[in-house]
Amino acid sequence: MEATLQKVQQELKSDEWELRVDGLKALTKLGEEARTPDQRQQLAKLLKQEGIGKLVTDQLRNLRSVVAAAACRCATALATGLGSDGRGLADEHWTATLLGVASGGAPKVVQEAATQALSAIVDAAAPIGNAALFSRLCQTAETAKAPPARKHAMDLAARALGRWRPDSNWAQAASVVEKRARDADGSARAAARGLWLALRHAGFARQAQDCLDALDASARKAFQKAAASAPPPGPPLTDLPPPAAPKPKPKPKPVQKKKPVAVEPPPPPSPERPRTKPTPALIDALAQQCASPHWDVRRDAVAALREAQRDGVTGDDRKSAWRALVVAVGDAHHKVALAALEACCAGLDAGREDVEGLLASIPDRPFGVASSLGLLVTRCCSRLADGRAPLRRAAGNCLDGARRAFAPGALLHAAAPATNALTPLRARAALHEFLAAVARVDGEAQGASYLADDTHLHTLVSRVAATLASTRSASTQRETAANDGAAPCHAAATRLLVALFRADRNRVASRVAKLSLNEKQACEHALRDAAPDFKSAVSASRKEETAAPSNIVSEETERAARSTLSAAVAALAREVRGGADARRDASAARADIARIARKDLLSACWSDKCDAVAHLLVERACGGAATSAERYLTVDDSDDSNDGRFHTRRGVAKQPTTSLSDLAARHESLAALRTLARRRPKAFRGSVDSCVPRLLQLARSTTAPLELAWAAERVVAAVADRGDAARCLELLLPDVFDATPPKTADAAFLEALDAAASRAPLCRLAGLCCARAPAQSVRNALPTLLPALGAACSAPGADVRKAAVDGLVDVYRALGDGVVPKFKQFLREDQVRLVGTYVHRAGLSAA
Repeated sequence: MEATLQKVQQELKSDEWELRVDGLKALTKLGEEARTPDQRQQLAKLLKQEGIGKLVTDQLRNLRSVVAAAACRCATALATGLGSDGRGLADEHWTATLLGVASGGAPKVVQEAATQALSAIVDAAAPIGNAALFSRLCQTAETAKAPPARKHAMDLAARALGRWRPDSNWAQAASVVEKRARDADGSARAAARGLWLALRHAGFARQAQDCLDALDASARKAFQKAAASAPPPGPPLTDLPPPAAPKPKPKPKPVQKKKPVAVEPPPPPSPERPRTKPTPALIDALAQQCASPHWDVRRDAVAALREAQRDGVTGDDRKSAWRALVVAVGDAHHKVALAALEACCAGLDAGREDVEGLLASIPDRPFGVASSLGLLVTRCCSRLADGRAPLRRAAGNCLDGARRAFAPGALLHAAAPATNALTPLRARAALHEFLAAVARVDGEAQGASYLADDTHLHTLVSRVAATLASTRSASTQRETAANDGAAPCHAAATRLLVALFRADRNRVASRVAKLSLNEKQACEHALRDAAPDFKSAVSASRKEETAAPSNIVSEETERAARSTLSAAVAALAREVRGGADARRDASAARADIARIARKDLLSACWSDKCDAVAHLLVERACGGAATSAERYLTVDDSDDSNDGRFHTRRGVAKQPTTSLSDLAARHESLAALRTLARRRPKAFRGSVDSCVPRLLQLARSTTAPLELAWAAERVVAAVADRGDAARCLELLLPDVFDATPPKTADAAFLEALDAAASRAPLCRLAGLCCARAPAQSVRNALPTLLPALGAACSAPGADVRKAAVDGLVDVYRALGDGVVPKFKQFLREDQVRLVGTYVHRAGLSAA
């Protein structure tokens, strides 16, 4: 046996994991073959002398699962084979290591083998027991940080109580049960109940009852429920030590009277060290720590910010501190969020100057809110939908503090943008409830209020109506994961609309009357019980607005429109010049131009601005600073690779592309220009000569994106349809004349002509102008127009031929049968018949 153990020792010290597995297997076989007491004692003695127990412990921690599993099986075999003789090995080497393996991140097969080894160690100590092992298990159950380790330790202690002979040392398990009865982990709480039942059944009924009395009501109820289905407790033990007698109180010594002594006055208290105000560098560092990946660092940073606010923060530092605290309210870890909510509550209870930092703007604008106050209100409403009671309570206190610190108008202005955007729906319901309470106070205010402004009131009513319309159908259905919170959100939005209606009946009814049909019906359905007169008020407001004149524009509105157009012209000019941040401003300017152009009552604003706006829009759509830098590749004609790719003298290159932002800007310019031409034709008439030629070049271009060419053609069509069609036709004729090929041109020349600049847009626009222009203008254009359309009818491209035929049909529509002889001068017989077929199909013939 000694030779075998020496060989096993050498193999366990080897660097090859296969040899270590072989050594563990040989040691397992020795444990299984030790049957007599002499063999077990000899094996235990040799294991301790040779230090093999320590080597097995090292293999239990091995990262290779094969070695760790073999070591666990070896420990199982040795514990079973040695029995009580292997007590020292279990206490000193294996128990703590096996608990760590069973409760750590080892593979499942290793964890199961470690659990079996621990069970074998506990069973091997039966029936006498092992006081050192039991103490180790109780200590692990009380102090271990990992919940699986606490659970395994309590399960093993319960197993020991069921298999070992009763002893007074086992009573220490009562303190473990009392400490782990309220464990944060559910499996650990269940293991504590199992340990309590085992302690009770093992004869420690008095200790178990004392432990039960020390628990709170909820935990006691769970233990009593578990005891109802468990076997009755065992008989009480008689060999337990009696409780210690209380020590006798010492008799008080007689007080001897002493002569009075003059008492010196106490020294004055030392002055407290003055608090130093936090520096901007400290506030910035704490704000950065609030974004740390470690939750405890974030919690400590929030606590430090709270102390800094108490010491006094001024200026921009106050804004930064509030912004960091408000962001921490939405932290994913509940302890950080709770600390931030408590810090915000303490800050809101401070003076007026301290809470002004919440009015600062934030850059990212979540849910549409623009200030830290709005973000705080939305985050607190989200926490009201949290499942943790401390978070809900702290969020409610924070909202109450906000109502005490700020006026109702400030709260409505800060949180109103999130009324139809906050998610989930339960958080939105809490926000509507909060705003309903604030709106009731604001509506009763005697002075200036948030709801007195028409724009604010109309926007808030529109957002509440959108929420009612989106939750109307889901509020009456059974709650599922898709519509969770729809019913409370619909009810809260109804209460907010009732508060707004009671604050100002006429203006709310007027706004609801202008909503879409779906939103208006949702509002009337929601208020049918809470405000029965709401529907009649909406109908009366609708009738009054229909009967009232609407052709009067105030001077303020017209002045604001002129100012907006001036700012739009400046933004478009900066974009053409390529100024900084010009792209975003120009996009908003184009939207303003289209919006003002659609308002018929603001037509007087375009008298001195239309020419400049049209010129800048055309410059951006057809050229401009953003597109002048585009460089198109020149194909190397000497290349004969015929691989379908562009080749330059520098090698293969990609085809030129236009950026998405540039393409979007050009589309926006063409859309605004088309809106201006359609809605303000009189003002646009002075810009026709400068805009139409540029647009024709873009419409005919084969290098520009196809969608831009189509958009440019639609703009020219809008000018001809709503503006001066005769002038558009005159501007078309030079391009039509330049695009007319000679009669002797071959097919290759015609294809090259259309590849350079397509004739299809010219033919379509010429036909549209002929259909809109006076007949005399069309007759004057026939000498130039008919040869071009006749040549286009023979073009190789089908789109050009179709556009030419449509243009000839429009010419016939303008002049009638008198133009047919002139058709025969430039068209073949089959082409004349084709035009006649389209004319008859359109029902335009004289018959």
